[in-house]
Amino acid sequence: MLKHEYNLLEQRLGDADQGKCFFDFANTVKTKPYQGPNDAHGSFGVRYQSTPDEQPNEIILHTRMWDDDNLKQQQAIGILGTNLIYGAFYLKELPDQLIESLLDNLDPNRIEVDLIKFSGPDFEKINNRIMNLLLVHKGLTQAVLFSPEGKVELAANALYKKPVWLNAEVSAQSPKLTSICSNAPELNSFKSLP
Repeated sequence: MLKHEYNLLEQRLGDADQGKCFFDFANTVKTKPYQGPNDAHGSFGVRYQSTPDEQPNEIILHTRMWDDDNLKQQQAIGILGTNLIYGAFYLKELPDQLIESLLDNLDPNRIEVDLIKFSGPDFEKINNRIMNLLLVHKGLTQAVLFSPEGKVELAANALYKKPVWLNAEVSAQSPKLTSICSNAPELNSFKSLP
């Protein structure tokens, strides 16, 4: 959706975009139904240029909303979107602060950010696994999941209707996992993993 909207922006402006920076913000959200369980969640993203005529950067995140009222969910979505756009432009060089700022003026019991992905020229040195571990470390979510290839996955989708078996002994047999778990607050050991 972001790519499509951003490409439309470039096509429609044509040569008028010379020397100017552009951004596109989009979200897709399923709010709480009138009756039924609260399974409100959504995806947010911003695609933007830091300097004119450069390739765009992108920040994508997935959220779960815990408010029981649609109006409160709408308010939380607006605040989160504003924080995301602000962070993209003013905290892009401090991604740990950008992550922390996502919940500025929001109670963490109202919304959970359970996935974040950075891409683009400003984020070439960013390791998305570390950024997602920071979501856990800073209290924005309770768990993150990585695929066997090391890609960040949405835990709710990857585990939905699948049997899960956790074995505490596995961590004792896996030096990488033991290292990650024992150093998670500092995240130092994770930076060197492939």
